[in-house]
Amino acid sequence: MSKYIKTKLLKHQQENLEFGMQYDGFILGDDMGIGKTLSALTIAITKKYKYNYKRCLVIVCIDELKYNWCEEIEKHCSEKARILGGRVNSKNKFVVDGMDKRLYDLNNLKDEYFLITNIETIKDEKINKKLVKMIKDNEINMIVVDEIHILASHTSQRAKGLFKLKSQSQIAMSGTLFLNRPLDAYISLNWLDCIDKNVFKTFTDFKYHFCVMGGFGNTTIVGYKNLEELKEYLKTVMIRHKKSDVLDLPPKIYKTEYIELSKNERKLYNDISKDFDKKLQEITIQEEKEKWALVKTIRLKQVVGFPALIDKTVKETSKLDRLITIIKELKDNNRKCIVFSNWTKITNAIKARLKLEKIEFAYVTGEVKNKNEEINKFKDSKTCTVILGTTSVLGTGYNLTEADTVIFYEQPTSPGHRIQAEDRAYRIGTNSSIQIISLIAINTKDIDVINSNLKKDKFSTYLLGD
Repeated sequence: MSKYIKTKLLKHQQENLEFGMQYDGFILGDDMGIGKTLSALTIAITKKYKYNYKRCLVIVCIDELKYNWCEEIEKHCSEKARILGGRVNSKNKFVVDGMDKRLYDLNNLKDEYFLITNIETIKDEKINKKLVKMIKDNEINMIVVDEIHILASHTSQRAKGLFKLKSQSQIAMSGTLFLNRPLDAYISLNWLDCIDKNVFKTFTDFKYHFCVMGGFGNTTIVGYKNLEELKEYLKTVMIRHKKSDVLDLPPKIYKTEYIELSKNERKLYNDISKDFDKKLQEITIQEEKEKWALVKTIRLKQVVGFPALIDKTVKETSKLDRLITIIKELKDNNRKCIVFSNWTKITNAIKARLKLEKIEFAYVTGEVKNKNEEINKFKDSKTCTVILGTTSVLGTGYNLTEADTVIFYEQPTSPGHRIQAEDRAYRIGTNSSIQIISLIAINTKDIDVINSNLKKDKFSTYLLGD
């Protein structure tokens, strides 16, 4: 138990503290919803007093997590924290200003130990240079990156900005390190300097060592190899606890609602599928073929979700009708639910229908500015029984244990994204069984996504030893 923390640590959090004090850089890979943030801030504070650290920089890869970190710090310790660029405006609302204000804050710090910002901030050249100098001058001694798996590309400006920031202590946090493939671990391992640079001088070296290449020009990943080596390597740089091993939570109950498309919906689906198949047969360049195959998949999913997005003459909405029926049943029993969709266009259609049915709801997508207001509305209001949002935004970072049902309007693009979304309701504080409902249209791309996710999940389960 750390004497610098107000909260009594759970057994697995104490193990994280002991592990973290032994390593300068490591992956904190605990399942979502079992208190990774408390573990990380405990390690940061303990190192402050043991090694005289001056500041810890917290970089969140999901913007809204800035506020979660502030709440957790205030709740569990007495350290001061600052969100870079943050201020209370004339309407008495907390807002975060742009890069100039964030740089101003860095140049005018007081006695804050935790500096909190999002991953977009470190793309700014002036801010990045300032942070590099602060690290060199021992003004920042530790960096924590929350939800690091969000950085999907090692060539992105966000990843490049992160690679320049190397401090005395570093923690990469992710409960879903492998969203799609074994290569997802590269950014974390590279930032932590946990890769043998004599063996893997570049990402390409890493890729060719763990991937089987094929296809046109031998440039397509067709399989994986040496996974036992990667698995064993991860054991030396990562500590991970599964939710089922450390918390006595009620079970998740999975249910699939199969939906039959109407005659007009099926005709539209088949017509679009045939049109794309004809176009794909005419394309000879592999990259073009892959691009149009993806477009085909998206169009067909949109037909299933809300046909009018493709053809306004098709008025039937079989999947949406079933969703509304389920929501009404839950509402009648005073139960709250979370509804996820992959696309804002679809959430807008669902939102319009909820308004038409006079069902009170909260709404969180990338387009919504006051996300925390919507979250609090769902959590605090007895009459607001639905929270609707995109999987990419609502599906990460939020604690929504008021809900006992999670509904996937479409399947997320990876098992990692799905688990993250499910665990908004399944975490510390969950008191009842959680129902997970998947809406699946028969004989459509919905089935293909499920099969694809099953294959991806096998890699993640194997590499993490779950």
